[in-house]
Amino acid sequence: MKSVVFLMMVVELAGASLWARASAPMQKLGLASQACFFEPEINGRLNVEQSRVSLSNYQQATLMGGQGACFEVPPGSYSFRIEFLNSQRLFKARSISPEYKFSLARGELAVYEVYPATQGHRYTGGWRARLFEKRAGR
Repeated sequence: MKSVVFLMMVVELAGASLWARASAPMQKLGLASQACFFEPEINGRLNVEQSRVSLSNYQQATLMGGQGACFEVPPGSYSFRIEFLNSQRLFKARSISPEYKFSLARGELAVYEVYPATQGHRYTGGWRARLFEKRAGR
């Protein structure tokens, strides 16, 4: 429940931040869209494991359980991958997710949830993403 509340706060703050700057220098540069990523808190050792989100435009962010990051980008088509870094060496290997493709129009906000790949309750390695929310520009 705590993670859902935090995720909603990320969505609201990212949206407010984006719209507040829409008439600022960011709009002049064409950076009026945002892609956000959130890794919810998970009970257990996966909370301390790091995942790296890498966008096709070479922006990156490293996340752990309960953290989020947003990228400001010009409108257009992008892709991203999530790399499981195995930073605590608790698992056999690092892994990289499939490529996820997305497009953003001017002023759009897309929020993705980053989650561990599992089968039932067993971690199978790597991280995946799903679209949590997408908002049109104002």
